[in-house]
Amino acid sequence: MSHLEELSNVLRGVLSTDNVKRNNAERMLTQALNKNPQNLLKSTLQLLRKSKEPSVRTLCAVLLRKNITRGEPMIFLQMSEDVQNLFKLELLKAIAEENTSIVRSNISDTVAELAKPLLFRQEWPQLISFLGQAMRSNVVPIRYTAYDIIGKIADESPDALNHCFENMVKALPNGLNDSSLKVQSGALVASAMIIQGLDVDSKQAKGLEFLLVPMLKVFQRIFNSRDDGLQSKAVKAFVDIATDHATFFRSSIDDLARLMSRCGQNRELEPGVRNSCLEVLVSTCSCAGTMARKSEVLMKEATLLALKLMLETSDDPDWVNRDNRDDIGQEENSMVEHGELSMDRLALGLGGKKMSKVVFPLIGQLVGSADWKMRRAGLMALSQVGEVMEYKTIPTQKVAEFLRDPHPRVRFAAANCMGQLSNDFAPMLQNQTHAIVIPELMRLVVDNRFPRVQTHAAAALFNYVENANEDIIDNYVDDLIPALLKVLQNASGPVQEQLLTTIACVSGTSPKKFLRHYETVMRLVMSVLRMPSTKKTEKLRARAMECVSYIGMGVGKERFRDHANELIEIFKRQMQCGWSSDDTTKQYMLQAWARIATIMKAEFMPYMQYVIPHVFDAASKSVDIKMGTKLDGSFVLGITSELEEKATACSMLCSFASNVKEGYYPFVEKTLEVMLPLMSYGLHEEIKAYAISIMPDLIGATKIGVLERKVSPEFLFKVFRAITEKLVNCMKAESNTDILMTIMHGFQNTISEAGPIGKKCFTQQQLAAVGFTLLKLISKSQDYIYKLEQNARCKDADEELIEEMKEKALNEEELMFMVADCIGTLIRTQGTAFLPVFEELGQSIGKMLKSSSVSLQKYGVFIIDDLIEYIGPDASRFFPAIIPSLCKFAMDMNPELQQAALYGLGVCAEKGGEGFDRYTKDAIKVIIGAIERNRKIEAGHKGMTSATDNAISAFGKFIKYRASCMDVKRGVYLWINQLPIKEDIQEAKSVYSLLCELTHKEGKLIFGENMANLPQVIKVIVHAFANKMVDGELAEKMRGILVGIRKFPNNVLTALNSALPPAVLTEMARIIKG
Repeated sequence: MSHLEELSNVLRGVLSTDNVKRNNAERMLTQALNKNPQNLLKSTLQLLRKSKEPSVRTLCAVLLRKNITRGEPMIFLQMSEDVQNLFKLELLKAIAEENTSIVRSNISDTVAELAKPLLFRQEWPQLISFLGQAMRSNVVPIRYTAYDIIGKIADESPDALNHCFENMVKALPNGLNDSSLKVQSGALVASAMIIQGLDVDSKQAKGLEFLLVPMLKVFQRIFNSRDDGLQSKAVKAFVDIATDHATFFRSSIDDLARLMSRCGQNRELEPGVRNSCLEVLVSTCSCAGTMARKSEVLMKEATLLALKLMLETSDDPDWVNRDNRDDIGQEENSMVEHGELSMDRLALGLGGKKMSKVVFPLIGQLVGSADWKMRRAGLMALSQVGEVMEYKTIPTQKVAEFLRDPHPRVRFAAANCMGQLSNDFAPMLQNQTHAIVIPELMRLVVDNRFPRVQTHAAAALFNYVENANEDIIDNYVDDLIPALLKVLQNASGPVQEQLLTTIACVSGTSPKKFLRHYETVMRLVMSVLRMPSTKKTEKLRARAMECVSYIGMGVGKERFRDHANELIEIFKRQMQCGWSSDDTTKQYMLQAWARIATIMKAEFMPYMQYVIPHVFDAASKSVDIKMGTKLDGSFVLGITSELEEKATACSMLCSFASNVKEGYYPFVEKTLEVMLPLMSYGLHEEIKAYAISIMPDLIGATKIGVLERKVSPEFLFKVFRAITEKLVNCMKAESNTDILMTIMHGFQNTISEAGPIGKKCFTQQQLAAVGFTLLKLISKSQDYIYKLEQNARCKDADEELIEEMKEKALNEEELMFMVADCIGTLIRTQGTAFLPVFEELGQSIGKMLKSSSVSLQKYGVFIIDDLIEYIGPDASRFFPAIIPSLCKFAMDMNPELQQAALYGLGVCAEKGGEGFDRYTKDAIKVIIGAIERNRKIEAGHKGMTSATDNAISAFGKFIKYRASCMDVKRGVYLWINQLPIKEDIQEAKSVYSLLCELTHKEGKLIFGENMANLPQVIKVIVHAFANKMVDGELAEKMRGILVGIRKFPNNVLTALNSALPPAVLTEMARIIKG
């Protein structure tokens, strides 16, 4: 028997339905591949060319595709040049000579797989020639295969076609106008793959816009053909463009919208195809919102199609008795679910102003219909789009009326809508509607004829109560709890489960009023937990665990303590018995443990041994990445239950470390082992955030361990170094602004928690590296803000885009502030050890100060302010470089920059030491100039009043700390007469504390010669009280000044009564009375 016959037999075995034969064949194939892959692949190529059996040839093509580019270097490149040339030649011949379509398709897959690396290096010119000839062939399958190969290469490796891009593009129109619809389809997909692989703003991309009209024509012809396979490929091609390159549709956006809407509404098409037609429109609106908002046709057709799909719901009489969770993801509900999700995405992509004009008239038509499906769709649509609308546009009264609709599925939709709106518009909605909504929802909850509506109404009540103010819910607790308990005792299944959660919510929102019902509720809930654990009771017991732990959080430790001990014993017994793999109790119990730890704090420590091993297991468990399928057929990363369980476990570790505190140090090393790698976890951002957030608590717990001599100081240093090194690496690698904020918060808190320890853990080189990393982040944020500002000024920018860019810029500004604050924390904790580092950073900070960007200037000043404030006189060697900048920016027209500079000058006066004396005169001149200038313009300049307040506060510090360098009498006169503080409460407390201090020590100086300043002092004090600028001890001191003034000689008081307006005198008397 020849080697080809042997291989053929093995492949037949792989295809066998006999498990034993198939397993043996697969084992033999694997062994051959491992032993000598080159020989096996050469034999496979020969068999592909010689076998008479299509199934064997198909498997040969698959085997080649999966292995030809495997390895490093890939197996193909390990072959001799002659063998490589043989492969290139024979594969192309195989395509040309193959008569079976499925085999030819698999061979084209192999050719495309090999072409990706070879074309990139221009090592397969014969393929380019072959494709050119094939596209001109008289044989339809050959022409189709040529475009098919181009599409497959462009899909995964677009750069591979760079050197032959123009030739490929020139061939596309011929394919789109081919006489064969199948070839047109191949050309359509190839065009889409090439387009999506290009940079959106590139000349190449703009040069392909001429293809759109013929592509739309091909799409129309394919959908007229009723060929399901071609339809799926065609619509997927448009989905790919919409996802990656939606602006390509700009020139024919209205035609695209009409075409997709028409096809999507065709009920003869497959559900997946109809969903994909909607996906094209929704992705276009999501990914190119600015362009989409300019097309009234697109917005209307996309919304209309989403609503049409939401009407594709069945009239199932058993619907009211089924669990809502069982219907989610079912094929028969795919269009309804996709329509509902699409409404949410459309709202987010288009924004409230545009969306409201399109959707509200359509919703109005639907909810006014006699058809329950339309009313249901209208309410579900409103629940999806409400979050982007203005509250005043939401017809809450009308929604509440539908809670009494005659059809249960409409009542379900109304409850769903009210629950969602309760989240979106809390607490305004609750404040205005509680008298109507709470009784109506309760009417549905107690109606046991429709369990599914009951459950959803209870869930809506949960949302409503959770987001309401306590004083609102206080009025209903005595009615709600008895009614909910009565339903709970007579209901079953999902209704009972949701009721437990809702009761827990009431206890959390209105804990004081709930206390009178505490024993009754706990008696019932604990009886559920005492029930034997069976499959039937599993879900109910899980919700009871959730309920009782939330109740404990609401009523507090003292009231909950007795039940907590019994609850923990129940949990311990459950954990000793273990769980089945699909038991939902485990997750609920672990989360309940975390809540109990939050309640019990340090008292929870004895129970950590029972729960934390399970939490460590869940947090460190590797997660299998699962690929899910979108409704359009494409693959996406699925968020698996294992991933959610991992996230929950990480959250629990954060809770334990935060609440148990000093008792947590025995678990620090294991926590660090688990959580440190997760700080850069790529699959789940919440996991990453939890891992970062726990680090300061680990430092705190370890410090306590050191103090109690349970761990060594060296271990603390090791923990600190490991955490800070990882945090800095995360700073360098992370691009998400929100995660970077979490990193900054974690880093700052870690440094602060460590305190003086940090001095021993950072070398000067490491400190400098951290400093440069932080400064680079500020610079990158500024570059991003500049890009956002450019986007907001582009010709396509509309109101929504401008607003979006502003929000992103504000977010980035917040990040810059946090980064600058982190540098300040380093300066504060390192002290004088930071001075050599500042010398290294000086050039970079100098560039920030000289930049044209106000933001960079401002954060540069922030860093200077912190340097002077936390290091003091030792920083004076930098004064020649930094004081001129502070004086310059103290007169800037940007209030925030001016305020930062003025604050810095005040800090210099207080903490700059003798080295600042020579700058005092110029600094005072600048501060007075800033006050006088600001007072003239502050009415028309937002934020300038606060800057003036800071200038007055800074001037006060010069009076207090630099008296020897100035004319104090004149300075006090100027200072008193620039008061009062008008906006900045923090500066008001500082300034008025100084006023009290100086009045007590130097009354004559404050009141001036012949009491000239006295009327102004009284006006300032009266203003401070009237505007609630002072309270507590400071208010009493200022009242004391007025009481003392009342004791002045009569002639002084007479003059004072003449100098002050009656309103001021009246207010002064009221203040004195207290």
